[in-house]
Amino acid sequence: MKNTAIAIIISASLLSYGCANISPFSPKSNNRINNQQGEIDQIKNNQNGVMADLMNLKNKLDIVARDIENLQQGFINKNNRNYGIQVFHGDGGLIIGLIVTSLLGYLVYRYKIEAIKYKKTAEIIGEEVKKLRNLDVENRIFMSAINNKVEKNTYEVLNPKTNKKNYFF
Repeated sequence: MKNTAIAIIISASLLSYGCANISPFSPKSNNRINNQQGEIDQIKNNQNGVMADLMNLKNKLDIVARDIENLQQGFINKNNRNYGIQVFHGDGGLIIGLIVTSLLGYLVYRYKIEAIKYKKTAEIIGEEVKKLRNLDVENRIFMSAINNKVEKNTYEVLNPKTNKKNYFF
């Protein structure tokens, strides 16, 4: 019985704690702030210092985030002590590579077309020389071919048995 009475008193005191304006969290308590010693200004100064430190940390993290993004994009190469900008990386490098490859392919194609034209011209000249049946002209042509080290090709043009019309090498 004694324990139940103590429990009732304790629970009643806990329930009535906020009703008598005794609580420091009560909105009716009128606590006056004594600012004669500049305590609020010190708090503001501390708050400004903390905010400045937070902004400094944020700026450093932004720089680190930008460096990480550049590494992921491949603008900075930090593998094996090679620093710098990668030229043939990404869309720009792909476009440059395709342009250079296309240009080289076009040049090879034009060279091949010109080679076919010159081979046809040489065959026509060879046929006309064969029609002349002049040994002096043929000997002079062969001597010029030997001096220029193209005697095999000249023989193929002038000899009808080995004359092949393969224009695609």
